[in-house]
Amino acid sequence: AKVRRAEMRMKASRPYAEQLNHMFAQIYQALSQQGMTGGTAGELAETTQYGALLTTRPVKNVGVIVITSDRGLCGAYNANVLRAAQRLEKSLIAAGKTPHFYLIGTKAVQSFKRYSTSPVLGRLANMTAAPTSHDAGLVADTVIDAYMKGTIDSIEVLSTRFFSMVSNVVRQQQLLP
Repeated sequence: AKVRRAEMRMKASRPYAEQLNHMFAQIYQALSQQGMTGGTAGELAETTQYGALLTTRPVKNVGVIVITSDRGLCGAYNANVLRAAQRLEKSLIAAGKTPHFYLIGTKAVQSFKRYSTSPVLGRLANMTAAPTSHDAGLVADTVIDAYMKGTIDSIEVLSTRFFSMVSNVVRQQQLLP
């Protein structure tokens, strides 16, 4: 019964990452359509609040959203995401880029306190078993604000795609640009 409830909680959290991705996609699509009718991306960046999301710039600072759980006992679920985040951090630094992390889940927050010296944009821990779109909005607002201010030049998400209790795959997805 505990395994079944845990699996249901894992499946319930899937819309969280999907909602975050959907919010970015909607903003990008709306801005692209406005840009097609309203001039170049540069002109659009000057005329709309989110126009800066369409302009490309050299990537020197990478925003990385790391999504883990709040509790352990998930097998390799958290460990795989955290290992991928550490590998990504090392590869970005080796490439001369600075990673800026937004940490979601107690396990990510604890791990990064111990093992990372990279800047942290924000932390979200001790959430309910079923995160809400409000939680996703907090994350999206923070990273979009950092992107628009130039603190970060791209945004990536590291999460786990849950298939079953014995099968999950770490996923790295670029959101912007």
